[in-house]
Amino acid sequence: MKRWAVFAALALAGCALYGVISDPSAFFAGIVDTLVVWLYKVYPAIFTFFMLASLLINTRVIDRIIYYLNPVLKNLRFPNEESLHIFILSIFTGNPASAVIIGEAVNKNKISINDGNELLKYASFLNPLFIISFWMPHNIKYALILVFVHIAGNFLIAIFENRGNPKTKALKKPITFSLNELFNSLNKIIGILLMIASVMTAANIIYYSLNNILSLLNQSS
Repeated sequence: MKRWAVFAALALAGCALYGVISDPSAFFAGIVDTLVVWLYKVYPAIFTFFMLASLLINTRVIDRIIYYLNPVLKNLRFPNEESLHIFILSIFTGNPASAVIIGEAVNKNKISINDGNELLKYASFLNPLFIISFWMPHNIKYALILVFVHIAGNFLIAIFENRGNPKTKALKKPITFSLNELFNSLNKIIGILLMIASVMTAANIIYYSLNNILSLLNQSS
C-alpha cells in the first residue's frame, strides 16, 4: 500500500476515534439515523425488486414476456437474448443488484465478459421504488419525471451502443420453477443489503469525523 493511502487511513481512523471520544452519543446517533434510512428507504426497495427479478428469472416468466414484446425490444439490438433479459430486469432491480445479476451471468457463461462490460454502460439503473420513496414526501411528480428520464436515457444509450448489431431474437421457453434458486437469491440479496448498510455507515462515520475536526479547527482559529 502506498504511503499516502496509509496516511489517509490512519488520519480517518484518528478522526473517527476523536469523534467517539468527544461526543459518543452524537456519534452513535448519526449511525442510528443512517441505519434508519437504510431500513425504511433502501431495504424495502432493493429487497422487493431483487426478489421480483429473481422470480422472473427462475420461473422464466421474463423470457415469455420478452418473447411477446420482441417485435419492439428486438430493436435494442443486444448481442444475445440473455443480455436483453438482464437489461430489462435491471430497470426494476437497480444497482447494485443489477451488477450482481450481470456478474452471475458472466460466471455462469451465459454472457461473455465483454458483453458484461457493455451492459454496465447502460444497465446501471436506479431502483424506481427507491427514487419514489425518497421523493414521495416532497413531490411525486418530480419522482416520476426522474424515473422516466433516467430509464429513457439508458434506453437511448443502449440503442446507440448496439446500433451495429443485428436485431435481437427471443425464443419462446417453458415456464419453470426452482425453490433452490429462490433461496440462493434470498441469500444473495441479504448479503447485498448488509454491504450497502456497511458502506452507508462507513460514509456517515467519515463525514461526522471530518466535520468534527473542521469544527475544532474553526474554533481554534
